[in-house]
Amino acid sequence: MELYENYIKPREIKSVIDTPIFVENELWGILKCEYTKKHDIDRQDEWFNHILALYIANLMETALAIEAKEETKNYAKKLEKYFEEVILLLSRIVEERDPYTAGHQKKVALIA
Repeated sequence: MELYENYIKPREIKSVIDTPIFVENELWGILKCEYTKKHDIDRQDEWFNHILALYIANLMETALAIEAKEETKNYAKKLEKYFEEVILLLSRIVEERDPYTAGHQKKVALIA
């Protein structure tokens, strides 16, 4: 009871503005602005919350884009590695079939 009387009750919420935050056209969360004193919410309060929600959404979309860019770089590196392995494998196959041209195949693989 003491906890309620001393900490919770004095901070009771009198007014609230809830603004949805959309990231990539999906609801990501809600920006909640709570007033502990009686406050008549007006258009300026709503506008301010809307702008904050847009900034948060923009930050999240930027973070996701950076993450996607890093993922793309990682995939490109893997693809390059696999491509080199395929070239070396083809070179070995040709070398097994015709040992006479083995040195030529390795040079072509290096150039490729």
